[in-house]
Parts: sequence; C-alpha cells; structure tokens
Amino acid sequence: MTAPDCDHGEKVAYPDGETAARALVECKISRALHNNTRRRARRAYECRHCHRWFLTSRPDLFATAS
Repeated sequence: MTAPDCDHGEKVAYPDGETAARALVECKISRALHNNTRRRARRAYECRHCHRWFLTSRPDLFATAS
C-alpha cells in the first residue's frame, strides 16, 4: 500500500532490492544490445515512504567521486 504522500505515478514498483537490481541489469543489457534509448535506468532505490523499490535515471546523490 502506498503512503498518502507517496506518488510514483506510472513507475514500476519492485518488492525488494534484489528484484529491482535484476530489473536494472536487464534494462542496461537491453539498452546495450538493442540500442534502446528510452530506458535510461542508472540505479535502484527504496522509497522511504512505501518501502517499495524503483528504478531511476538520476545519479546517486551520495556516491563519492573517484
């Protein structure tokens, strides 16, 4: 169930991080093999409100530069 202040619109929700990580790999493979420019997923994240997992094209805000 989604919290009242949690609106993800048309995004696909994943039940856990492992499932979301698999979907992320599949997106990246599809993009590379089929030149799929529509899906640009970069990482998975857990919503702090509904605790479901989603994919996003935004970079990780807390990643350290190397």
